Amino acid sequence: MSKFNPKGYLHILASELGLSAKDVGSIMILYEEILFHDSFKANRSRRGLLLDSIYIYCNANAKPVTVKTLKELSKKHFGVATQPRPSRLGGTLHQLQSFSKPSRRT
Repeated sequence: MSKFNPKGYLHILASELGLSAKDVGSIMILYEEILFHDSFKANRSRRGLLLDSIYIYCNANAKPVTVKTLKELSKKHFGVATQPRPSRLGGTLHQLQSFSKPSRRT
């Protein structure tokens, strides 16, 4: 079994999703902040957490991506259909400084 490489995994998925280098950097920051946050409970694999981070970032920054798309891409590239489940992060996400939803203009 090979060791999970979040940066390599992210670059492959980001390329498929048309994300920029800035997006990749922001997603890695979010991933690491959640992973190392005191209140994060390791009830998600690191691969699952990375997919959660991609999903959260993209949808919070007007780059919509679906659960189905991420699941299909993870299956295509890595042989395992991993589904993002950001609701499993609980209160951790709300405590992070780097995460903020964009303001809605009316």
